[in-house]
Amino acid sequence: MGQKAARVAAAAVHGQVAIPNVEGDDWSDAYVRDGASATRTAIEAVTVANAEELAGESVAEDEAQPGEVERVQLMLISGKWPELLRTVIGRLTAKREVFDFGGTLVRIDSRGNTYPASAHALLDPVERLFEIKRYDGRSGSWAASKLPLEFAQRILAAREAWQFPELNGVTRHRIMRPGGTLLDRQGYDDQTGLYLHHQGDWAPIPNDIREAIQTLWFPLSQMPFISPADAGATMALLLTAVQRPILPLSPMFIISAPTFGSGKTHIGIVAKLLAGDDKSVTSLGASPEEQQKRLFSTLLEGTPAVLWDNLSGTLGGDDLAAVITSERYSSRLLGQSATAKIPTRMLLMATGINLIPAADLTRRTLTIRVDPKVERAELRQFNIDPTEWTQVHLGAMQAAAIAILKYARPHKEGSLGSFNAWNDSVRAAVLTLIEDGLAPCPMADPLDVVSRERATDPEAEDLSAILQGWHALIGERFITLKDLVEKATFNTDAELLGALDAVAGNSKGSINIRRLGKYLRRHENRIVEGLQVMKGRETHLGVAWKVTNQGLQGFKGMFHSQRENCQTNGNTTDSLYMAGENNPANPANPNVQVCPSCSGEGCKWCHDTGILTS
Repeated sequence: MGQKAARVAAAAVHGQVAIPNVEGDDWSDAYVRDGASATRTAIEAVTVANAEELAGESVAEDEAQPGEVERVQLMLISGKWPELLRTVIGRLTAKREVFDFGGTLVRIDSRGNTYPASAHALLDPVERLFEIKRYDGRSGSWAASKLPLEFAQRILAAREAWQFPELNGVTRHRIMRPGGTLLDRQGYDDQTGLYLHHQGDWAPIPNDIREAIQTLWFPLSQMPFISPADAGATMALLLTAVQRPILPLSPMFIISAPTFGSGKTHIGIVAKLLAGDDKSVTSLGASPEEQQKRLFSTLLEGTPAVLWDNLSGTLGGDDLAAVITSERYSSRLLGQSATAKIPTRMLLMATGINLIPAADLTRRTLTIRVDPKVERAELRQFNIDPTEWTQVHLGAMQAAAIAILKYARPHKEGSLGSFNAWNDSVRAAVLTLIEDGLAPCPMADPLDVVSRERATDPEAEDLSAILQGWHALIGERFITLKDLVEKATFNTDAELLGALDAVAGNSKGSINIRRLGKYLRRHENRIVEGLQVMKGRETHLGVAWKVTNQGLQGFKGMFHSQRENCQTNGNTTDSLYMAGENNPANPANPNVQVCPSCSGEGCKWCHDTGILTS
């Protein structure tokens, strides 16, 4: 009778009953016999044993009201934290509260952005999922408690126990999976690793493909594209904006114009809105270090799209190229020694006056050019504001893009680098519209703009001028850059000196050898108009370089001959076309190096080292 009453009383205060397991009828007998210290120890032992039994049974969940999260009791028992950590990690994983984003833990905020799950950020989800209790020795009962910060820190440190779902990105709108099915349910999608963050109803996907094209294209229908390829690349941009989270890789888009007020920023903002972002623009950063930090922080936030506005000159950089061509971008986390490899599923765009991609970005970028061909482009009048129209009809435009992507047929014509998924979905959709006569204006293959930019690549022109002059003056011999400049100066080779000055000249009117070396390292082994610059060994005289003629196509070996009907007078035994008589492969370049000091004419260093011989 006494034990039953004790259990009722304990339940009323969320406590526990400690039944004596010592000699005597109750704890008072133990107190008289053994003293206060021994009795307290015995009570704690029984209470902890009861808690361990509850913890082993995972502790019954409290009944939750509709819409509430069921809470589980978490008894913070000393010595049991490793097991408790696994329990907490498992429940956080099941409830999709925390995600593994490239090796760092993140949560998703109310706007759909990701943010690092620091120890403090983990306190809230754990306390929402668990009823934290800690034993109070003074009252002799288990009392409600806050989660210790140390426990959250241990979650971050216990990487071997992580079971969190891997996050590839966040989408704010429906998206078409590779198999053609729609990702349209709120929350984490196990099939794609994407998290859909959306509240409200979806706009209907049009059944009429013409209606879909009209809806998607309408806000940009008055843009002054300079060629059908630019219009095709713009249609590809709009489709990419919607589909970007599902694409492992995607080209970057540059929107360029010869004057302000041409509409280039409107194009970028429309695409940014379609990607689920706002209409803000930003700058890239002045230094490579600043650019790298901004790129990584933007990726870490899960930003769906970025628009660098009003850039000038040439756009390039190693970090930007890495983000475009790699599915993950690795960098050190701010304030930590750990690194993270963040997915790069972010739409990259830039606008500028006569902005062009650098050589390392030309084949990874679609450059859209617009030109209103008027002196005061900003004074032109439009029937609509593209940005405002997109904001009002955003859901309908995204639904239209899905309809167009569903309409696409496979195409085999060419490809853009390693962007296979993009070629098979986005570019295929544009080509299908063109083939079926459904393009809303004259359009051509988006890849045509890549060919155009390659043909007008200023870096290729500069490099070609250097290699042509170098090869004509030196031939295919190794030479240090210092000696190259001296020989060009001695021979008054104005064209070569002018080309070198364009890439490595300084304010004193001379060639900066260090700057020239950096330029050549950036273009090492690149073939331009059949010529290739190659680096040799580094000696005490410096690094030797040479230019070789690889042929206009840079191919290995000649084409295989094809048997042709070239015989006359019934002669069918022409030995030139006997089976197996294929053209031979080009012979390998002889492994000969020339002294960079004397160019093979002979000097003491040649004979002493024996490394470089003529």
